[in-house]
Amino acid sequence: MPVAGRKPTPDGKPKQNRNPVMEWTEVEDVPFDGPWPDLPSSYSEATGIYGPDDVTIAWLPFAKRWWNTVKRMPHAALWTETDWLFAISTVPVVQRAMAGTPASAMTELRNREKLIGTTMDSRRDLRIKYVPKKEDAPALAVVTAMDGIRDL
Repeated sequence: MPVAGRKPTPDGKPKQNRNPVMEWTEVEDVPFDGPWPDLPSSYSEATGIYGPDDVTIAWLPFAKRWWNTVKRMPHAALWTETDWLFAISTVPVVQRAMAGTPASAMTELRNREKLIGTTMDSRRDLRIKYVPKKEDAPALAVVTAMDGIRDL
């Protein structure tokens, strides 16, 4: 006896979920203007400590440029303190990746940038959509109530 309901999908055919689990987060496409944490002046590879130390390394120009770009991304306005800590802890990874030591730093950087949402594809995966800036709403027209004259 046949059972009522949907037929099972054939083996090997992927199931399609047409109902998205999450909604899109819309963010106005304007650069974030702060506040954000300041990038320390240097970093120690030996201890992992930011700031002055016996063995500190100055940031590469690309690492500084990367930080200045990431901190101004429009969706950075949504970030909490832990998101900012994750982003600033990625700068040493950028430093190592651009210096070429070790090669695995490039893989780590790619993974971190995907979580931060630096590319359009990664923002799509995070379901973040940049929308045009909302202009000031035009003034609404004055409406006169017509209830008193309808029965004339």
